[in-house]
Amino acid sequence: MTLLAAPSLGILISALTLGEPIGASLIAGVVLTGTGIRLATSATQGGRVEPSAVREN
Repeated sequence: MTLLAAPSLGILISALTLGEPIGASLIAGVVLTGTGIRLATSATQGGRVEPSAVREN
């Protein structure tokens, strides 16, 4: 769950210390990044691939 705070915390710190503007596209990017991190790190039931099922090139 700590990974979800990294993008938004970085934007907050840069806005406060450097005065960078926060636009709609930046907020959308943070939301999409957070969603991707959440999906990648969440435990899904039955969605895991066993190492023996993965083919090597």
